[in-house]
Amino acid sequence: MKKRIHLLVAAAVLLISLFAGSMIVSAAPTVVNDGNIDMKLIYHQQKEKNTPDYIIFEKTTYNTKVKKLKSSNTGVAQVSWSAKNPSVIHFDLKKTGSTKITGVLYEGKTKIKKFTINLNVYKYSNPAKTFSLNDKNFASKFTNTDTYTFKPGSTTKFKLKIKAKKGWKFEGVWYRNESTTKKIKNKKTFKMMSNWSYVDAVFTNKKTGAREDIAIIIDK
Repeated sequence: MKKRIHLLVAAAVLLISLFAGSMIVSAAPTVVNDGNIDMKLIYHQQKEKNTPDYIIFEKTTYNTKVKKLKSSNTGVAQVSWSAKNPSVIHFDLKKTGSTKITGVLYEGKTKIKKFTINLNVYKYSNPAKTFSLNDKNFASKFTNTDTYTFKPGSTTKFKLKIKAKKGWKFEGVWYRNESTTKKIKNKKTFKMMSNWSYVDAVFTNKKTGAREDIAIIIDK
């Protein structure tokens, strides 16, 4: 069975700069949000859910390096960086809590900027009161996990209905497969475009501000 696609998610809104004239862009790497980043991640019981990668650096090159990278509370999260994927930091979440992650961005031997990530890790909680396909509610399947695999047989059209639990805000829903990412409408019908795909619903916790997404994998 194919696994859910893991996409890189930006840890902060990427800065967009407008350049006049010749549109020349500096080759020096930068840190998103000017090097001061607040992050809220979710800790899952399943080990494979607790090792996300997040985009932290822009304009990286083969000379980009990150030094002195450390977590102040390794019991909550450990972090690592690899030159093979220089734009991201890899998080290994251990438990709920908070930690401060610090490091220094370099381009070759030139120091670019110190950065700080204030990370809060929250326990996973099912955000959905309703997550139904063709009037069958799968919300209870997300009590302990953020994915559920559904085999629909010959069915290719699905009426979607999603409703958040109290304390959560429903943000939107996306249809995804290996080649397609498409936002779809709640309480509408969508058509399956491949033999394997998933419907990804995104919620925000109103109290903590933490983002949670849960997905129904449709596997024919």
